[in-house]
Amino acid sequence: MGIIRVEARYIGHEVEAASFAYKSVNFQDAEYRMTMGANGDAMRSQIKPACLRVKGLPADFNPQAGWTHVECEAAFLGWAPTHIAQEPDGVIRFTLG
Repeated sequence: MGIIRVEARYIGHEVEAASFAYKSVNFQDAEYRMTMGANGDAMRSQIKPACLRVKGLPADFNPQAGWTHVECEAAFLGWAPTHIAQEPDGVIRFTLG
């Protein structure tokens, strides 16, 4: 259990922020694939971005509210999410740049 803070930061506007209690949080690191180029150089391609999965947010949490920043002490995280969505099981997924 803990608190997650979301913010909407836009140029020329006051920062809007809200904090919500959650039941559990899980940080999943990005997944990469290594490939070899024709000249022998190794290349790393991201196949799955990092994400923060948060379970137990209140029903009034709106993932489409325009949040631009998420902070969570449990995951030692202060990042800008590129996408926020609710999964079928009710978990909120913050996809991180």
